[in-house]
Amino acid sequence: MAGAYHTCAVVDRVLNCWGANAYGQLGNGVPAPVVGPEVVAPAPGTPVAVGLGWRHGCGTWAGETFCWGNGEALQTGNLSEPVFSPPLMFSTPLSVAMLAAGQRHTCALNAGSVICWGDGWDGQLGTAYLDASSATPVTIPGLPPSGIVDLVAAGWTSCVHDGTKIYCWGANNEGQAGVDPATSPAPPGSITASFTSVSAITLGPSHGCAVVNTEGNIGCWGSNWLGELGPLATFGSDVFSLVTTDEDTTTPIKGFTSVAAGAEFSCGLKNDGSVWCWGSHLAFEHSSIEPYDPVPKPVPGVFDATKLVAGYTHACAQTTAGALTCWGETSLGQLGAHPDAPTRKPTIVWP
Repeated sequence: MAGAYHTCAVVDRVLNCWGANAYGQLGNGVPAPVVGPEVVAPAPGTPVAVGLGWRHGCGTWAGETFCWGNGEALQTGNLSEPVFSPPLMFSTPLSVAMLAAGQRHTCALNAGSVICWGDGWDGQLGTAYLDASSATPVTIPGLPPSGIVDLVAAGWTSCVHDGTKIYCWGANNEGQAGVDPATSPAPPGSITASFTSVSAITLGPSHGCAVVNTEGNIGCWGSNWLGELGPLATFGSDVFSLVTTDEDTTTPIKGFTSVAAGAEFSCGLKNDGSVWCWGSHLAFEHSSIEPYDPVPKPVPGVFDATKLVAGYTHACAQTTAGALTCWGETSLGQLGAHPDAPTRKPTIVWP
């Protein structure tokens, strides 16, 4: 899992984190960057769910939910609104199956319903322009009463899917909630697009993507200033566009099982273990002299990935052998190392 500029992974059944930590977002209780994996263990055992945001995170261990890091908008559930906080047990009893965190809000799938807390100004709590933050979880209206498969958040927006439809709410100034940008913030509602099924979704701070249809196609929506929505998407922003193999064909890419969105790039994991990326070149190696390319290209050296995540300017994959490899911007240690320039070639973080 990845936050904006930090990364976490369960290694040997324990949560380890590294990267940016000025606000304690790694959960280790010490506000300073961490270059290599460091154990985050507010409770014994393996976390059931973890959500990482911009400067905060939350996790659930054995039925108890903890939040840490920046809580200025009550996104950690702490009424004192701390700039920095070590892991503290969430005050409201929860039965969490999933967690997701955005810029200044947090959401959870709790006993079958989606609840959110923190900043509400951009509709993150399901109500447009709620000029207040809430440390108490608010149930998001307008979502399926059951059957939610995945929950994601980034920036000031959140989305869920139930296997057939995608529902989003919150900030939509770039179309990142999947509807016309004229409606922002967007109330909870489904994305209107031509797909028959959904198997995975992701959100970056201003765009989203999903694996759709039985063929494993990828469709993206929202901001498109650097080609993050693919070759045929409208420059600037688009409501929903299938990512195609190149700029001269309408043939969609296929065979993908998961997708991850960064700040201005997207990556997909294929069923053969390869990872393909498009958009800004900051986060992946590319032969083009241009700063971006909307055409999906394989990430060199990644052939056997099983999981894929992305932060704002970096991405990471886990291999079949359990190794963790990351690439992209690393100035804050988000790749587990700190060279002077972005490492666009994948770097092994673990073991």
